[in-house]
Amino acid sequence: MTKPYNETVLGAIVASALTQSRKLGLVAKNAFAEFDTAALLQNASFRFRTIEDVETLAPVVSAYFPDPRKTIFGLRELMLNAVEHGNLGITYAEKSKLVLAGTWATEVHRRLRLPENEQKFASLAIEIRGSELAVTIRDQGRGFQWSDYLDFSPSRAADPNCRGIAMSRAVAFPSMMYSGNGNEVICYAPRIRRSAVHSSS
Repeated sequence: MTKPYNETVLGAIVASALTQSRKLGLVAKNAFAEFDTAALLQNASFRFRTIEDVETLAPVVSAYFPDPRKTIFGLRELMLNAVEHGNLGITYAEKSKLVLAGTWATEVHRRLRLPENEQKFASLAIEIRGSELAVTIRDQGRGFQWSDYLDFSPSRAADPNCRGIAMSRAVAFPSMMYSGNGNEVICYAPRIRRSAVHSSS
């Protein structure tokens, strides 16, 4: 953040970061328990639609990647983006207000219950592509101008949200590509070999 900054915004950003750090610390422990299955993976696909689905699925999928702790973060951010922005249509401006008011999760749950959203879901597929693992996340939304959010923008530095995509690219998936109108993203990472799995234990 740049000075001068708004104390309310700063508080919201710090609170969100602390909450996320605690959650990721817990799910990372569970992710390591799945490591021995990583070399057995061929292809897998999942559907998800709620925040709870994201929190359940992210650690399971991250266990198949070389660095689960970093991958959990990236997967979680991209999956939440598919739910909130993609399927539920929560805009950037709307999320900023919701985060500052502390009502983001409440609004997500409210929109999930709306008739027009009850049948919407997002999908996640894992594929082996040579020496890499590819994760494809797709939602049923209208898409968005994804190119605006791949990098950190000074103009949004004081906003309480919308760092997820840039952080996912910087920390978890250096190779990450959106396609079409932005409702599909493909992320790549090196594939874990069985010898590497056992040598790390």
